[in-house]
Amino acid sequence: MWWYRSWWMGNVSTDDAARPPVPNTATFLRIVESWQAPQTSGKTTRSINVYSNAPAVALLLNGSPVAGSPAAMPAFGAVNFGAVPYAPGNLTAVALDAAGNVLTTHTRMSWGAAAAIALTLDAPNPGFGTGTAVYLDGQDVALVRATVVDAAGTVVADSNANITFTVTAGPAMVWGIGNGDPSSHDPNNAASRPAYHGLLRAIIKTTLAASGSAADRALMAAVNVEAGGSVSVATIMQGSNAGAPTQVTVQASAPGLPTATIVIPLSTDPSASVAAAAAASVGAAFTGE
Repeated sequence: MWWYRSWWMGNVSTDDAARPPVPNTATFLRIVESWQAPQTSGKTTRSINVYSNAPAVALLLNGSPVAGSPAAMPAFGAVNFGAVPYAPGNLTAVALDAAGNVLTTHTRMSWGAAAAIALTLDAPNPGFGTGTAVYLDGQDVALVRATVVDAAGTVVADSNANITFTVTAGPAMVWGIGNGDPSSHDPNNAASRPAYHGLLRAIIKTTLAASGSAADRALMAAVNVEAGGSVSVATIMQGSNAGAPTQVTVQASAPGLPTATIVIPLSTDPSASVAAAAAASVGAAFTGE
């Protein structure tokens, strides 16, 4: 996706119907690889690829240029530095304009031992166009990202810590889990899984239908007589929803690491529905990571 983004931002017109809504106004720059010691025994250098729409890029290791730096950016938006000697610290790419002025930078850090689990929300998240709260319709979900970090907060990209998610408060359940590893055969409908490149994501599903009118929910309850009969079939709230819960608490734990906690907002407001969140994001460009 990062190469496509550098290509679209630098080479494809905003009038092209196939182009995503990413503006040309910003300079894009990305070091593809994480910065860790070579994994091959006896090898001391790394091959590093940088994607950008800038005219040229420089690559600095702990502030010093590496061999071949700066390099002109080919038309296809990717440049390779083939033999970068590994040393702990920071690897920084610098995007340069035609006159050699700095446009933007991107840094990869080496990492230490795993020290914590950082929890963030991919959905709901206004910055990603996924709304501000989980809609209490008995079906909506939150996407919770777990990141294994060292004492400095740097992602431990080689961590495979086995992380377990638990809903500790609120009407929700762990609906599924995934780590992005294409070779993994672990079940998706579980509450724990090893991290992949230090990352893991859980799907947290609401187990309460409290949105809509009291009449609508009464009809739902009459039709769905199994509602609330199991944890996977949402309970339907009867009468006024004024006292509906407003949050869910989720914890993530792994052997040897402190337990992490995140609070997920809930809402019965129709503006929190999936359709409303999607409509609000139409035409917006979400360019973060």
